[in-house]
Amino acid sequence: MKIAVFTDSFYPKIDGIAISSLETIKRLAEKGHKLKVFCPDNLGNNDEVRIKNTELHRIFSFPLLSYKEVVVAVPKKRRILKIVEGFNPDVLYLLSPGPIGITATYIKKKLKIPLVGAYTTVIAEQLMYLSPIRLLKLDAVKETLFKKHHFHKHKEETMLKKIVWGISLHIYKKCDFITVPSYPIKEELIKRKMEKPIQVISCGIDIKNIKKRSPLKKTGFSILHVGRLSHEKKIEIVIEAFSHLVKKYPQASLDIIGDGPARKSLEIFCSNLSLGNKVFFHGYVKHEKVLNMYRDYDLFVTASDMETLGLVVVEAMASGLPAIGVDKYALPSIIINGKNGLICKPNDVDCIAKSCEKILSDEILYRKFSRNSLRFAEEHGIGRVISKLEAVFLKLAKDKKNRLPGNTNMEFQIR
Repeated sequence: MKIAVFTDSFYPKIDGIAISSLETIKRLAEKGHKLKVFCPDNLGNNDEVRIKNTELHRIFSFPLLSYKEVVVAVPKKRRILKIVEGFNPDVLYLLSPGPIGITATYIKKKLKIPLVGAYTTVIAEQLMYLSPIRLLKLDAVKETLFKKHHFHKHKEETMLKKIVWGISLHIYKKCDFITVPSYPIKEELIKRKMEKPIQVISCGIDIKNIKKRSPLKKTGFSILHVGRLSHEKKIEIVIEAFSHLVKKYPQASLDIIGDGPARKSLEIFCSNLSLGNKVFFHGYVKHEKVLNMYRDYDLFVTASDMETLGLVVVEAMASGLPAIGVDKYALPSIIINGKNGLICKPNDVDCIAKSCEKILSDEILYRKFSRNSLRFAEEHGIGRVISKLEAVFLKLAKDKKNRLPGNTNMEFQIR
């Protein structure tokens, strides 16, 4: 089968979408499928990835001023249309609703090729990067001159958020079929009047490459957070909860792996809480190395309330780590409260601190959560994911010739 993939986040960028996209493309190619991948320019990074049966088409891009790790592509639609037309794919695969992803909807309309859309990011939760404070770098001035942290004030759904949700849904309504990485995201789309067929298919992880954790330490507990250091991830809540925990466990440590626009504020925040020798910022670490690092920690903690899957949470679980998260979007569907970890309300610092203490102080409970984490992570194995995704593609490709344009009546489930 021939598949044209459209993504606005791809290697060498390090985030959940980029990592899962690369792994999915590699596995599809290994199974003999031919792929053309339209993705952003790597902005001078010479560490290009090579994948058999796959041709990468890098598109001119520029970094967002307020978040340099995010690149904005400028696709030439007619040129891409010509390439795709020559390739004659069986299916189009949209992995993000950015400029490249939107190009996929244009290609679908022109060539009448079935389009599968993967809904993996809640764009409306990242609007703070378009605020004047961020765009004019006023937050950086405050951090540099006054050594004060600057965190975004998280609001409930505003009119702007509703507009962005509307735009995002408009893009995905042009797809023939939608995949989502978790049931809460499916429910959210249905609640927002999405009428296209939706199938839950996890992003998938390679469980075999993740080392199993070491025994729980008696003292000096090591807590881990992995992810981009962006304001919507609410890492300051994890740090504040940790500041409460160290009052009882002074030898405990918190390691934060990742980088991003919130790092400077987070470092200042740690300094203000006198946590400079207990919280360690590792910056960007290659994904392959991170997979070997989970085993060195005792507990994974996140306060993010905008996760569609939480790929790093699943990776931590695959190493046997219990996890703590918040009751929003995908997290309560992978961190089963009282089974493999504990769930708190969003922004509840006290609950997160007490949950850490509860798990780390009870070795029997810890072992139970650790065993269940290993078992639950198996459900997200990349092999299972690719089989489900192939079934969707094959069904669409089979119906391609006899399906009328615009007919999306494909109510089938992939088990």
